[in-house]
Amino acid sequence: MLRELARDRDWNLRATTVNALASFSPGEVLPLLRELAEDLQLLRQRALAPDDSVAAEAVRRLAPHYSREQREAFLNEHDQDLCGSALAALDELLYMPDWMKARDK
Repeated sequence: MLRELARDRDWNLRATTVNALASFSPGEVLPLLRELAEDLQLLRQRALAPDDSVAAEAVRRLAPHYSREQREAFLNEHDQDLCGSALAALDELLYMPDWMKARDK
């Protein structure tokens, strides 16, 4: 259950889950934290993939794990490495108003 909550799209739910995990012993929580860190690293690698659909989806899945400032830093660091679809996805996440995102779905 905690694994699913720690991966939820809702940032507040993930933050609450991480706070709850802090009350566990290190032996109980370290494997989950390692797994989550590996997942994020894999998504970062996939965001830089040359395949447009893979990279764009990786950017969308990474976004909830980072603040706006972290997303902008990622864009600034990798703007030359991201394919067109990944750049478009990141641009949408950073700059499109929420009401437009909801309308497009």
